[in-house]
Amino acid sequence: MSLRTALLAGVVGAVLAPGAAQAQVVWVVRHAEKVDEGKDPDLSAQGHLRAERLGRALRDVPLTAVYVTHLKRTRQTAAAVLARGRWEPVTLPAGDVDGLVARIRGHRPGEQVFVVGHSDTLPRVWSALGCSRPLTLRHDEYDLLLRLDLDATPATRCTVLRQEN
Repeated sequence: MSLRTALLAGVVGAVLAPGAAQAQVVWVVRHAEKVDEGKDPDLSAQGHLRAERLGRALRDVPLTAVYVTHLKRTRQTAAAVLARGRWEPVTLPAGDVDGLVARIRGHRPGEQVFVVGHSDTLPRVWSALGCSRPLTLRHDEYDLLLRLDLDATPATRCTVLRQEN
C-alpha cells in the first residue's frame, strides 16, 4: 500500500469512526482523464483505472447521493462508485453550480455525497460551500479528491487529498 493510499484510507476511515461529529461530508472530484479534447469524450484507459481506484477508495463510505453532469466522462468516473447498485446518479448541467450547491445543502447532517465535476466548476463548488482558501486546478490535474465537512455553523472544513496515480 502506497503512502498516498494509506493517507486516503485513514481519512476515509475517520469518516466512518463511531462517535464522529455529524457534519455533512461532501466528496468532490474532477472527472478522470479523457481520450481527447472533444466536446463529450470517453475516459481514456488511464481514466478508467483512476475511476476504479476511486471506487475502491470510497467503497466503505456510506454515500446517500451521487451527483454527475450531463457529460459522459463524469458518469464514467462515478461508475465504480455507482456499481454498488443502490441508487442512480443525479444528473445536472455542467455549469449549474448553484443548483448543485442547493441540492448538496438539502442533505441532512451526517449524510455523505459524492460529486464528479469539471476543472472549471470544482473551484466554484469549493468556494460556494464555504472554503475560503482558493482552489485552482491545472488543465492536466485529475488526482484531487476534495473533502468538505459542512457543519451547522458557517465554518466548513476543507481538505485537499490526492488520489493514487
